[in-house]
Amino acid sequence: MNLAYFGTEGLTSTSANFIANKSKEIIDAINAEASGIDFINTVYTVVGKEPVTANKGKTKDWLDTVVSGIKRVGQLSALNAWLREAIKERDKALSDIKNLSMVKWAVDTGREKPDVEQIPFPTKKSPATDDEIIAEMAPEERQKFLMVEARAAALGKFIHKGGAFERSRNNLHAKSGRTEVSGTGDQLTIATSIPSVEIAYVDKVYLDMQEEYRKLQAELNGLKHVIEVRKTERDSKALEEYNTQMAEHTIKARERETFIRTMLSEFEAWKRQETEKILAYKIVIPESLQEIYKFVKG
Repeated sequence: MNLAYFGTEGLTSTSANFIANKSKEIIDAINAEASGIDFINTVYTVVGKEPVTANKGKTKDWLDTVVSGIKRVGQLSALNAWLREAIKERDKALSDIKNLSMVKWAVDTGREKPDVEQIPFPTKKSPATDDEIIAEMAPEERQKFLMVEARAAALGKFIHKGGAFERSRNNLHAKSGRTEVSGTGDQLTIATSIPSVEIAYVDKVYLDMQEEYRKLQAELNGLKHVIEVRKTERDSKALEEYNTQMAEHTIKARERETFIRTMLSEFEAWKRQETEKILAYKIVIPESLQEIYKFVKG
């Protein structure tokens, strides 16, 4: 079990799940607010009458607030990912104990191996996955990967083609200064599209976010390369271990099994003790996520 997530003080799985769900709700709310972005004021002018604003676009202050919120989505996503990984780690540890065979336990704890007739053939491990490698990272390295991945995803969703910001920026360029005339005579109406935020400022924010996204993506690609290297190393080690286990299986095919019942009793007692120990662990919040955790907790 990876104890990086756990300590004697912290959150129960129930509390962690509540905070994770709440952080997801905040993320959804921020994304919903960002999706309604519009930088156009639509003003209708009737000859002889005062202009009337029919649609008010978002302001510079609103844009700055939404951009700040979008950047916070990365932290919220990182907190959510940390808590979900911790819950998954606990569940996996409990499942591993439940599914652990007595034979493997005996080998792992240095006890005498049961007779070969009681021993299944070694199982060849599946290829290593990204999640397994990430789970084995040091807390600082894992937190860095989750943070960079979450921030890149949040920014990319906002500025990529089809994203809320990209669509509204294109709309701003297309409609800025455009007028539409309808009616005649004293019913003549002129609709003018006026930017609610200066085009230059919107473009600057967009380009700045693009540059930040490129840097994040480059950093993320580097971290993913490290993961691929470790997966290859782990798979090679797993294959070597598998071949060694197969050789040992053949060599020890005739080993005795006179103490099976005593070993089974010890094994069941150990499983109960380990299960109680795992259930007593609390999920800790790393220092780097304390601020966003307090924000979510409220």
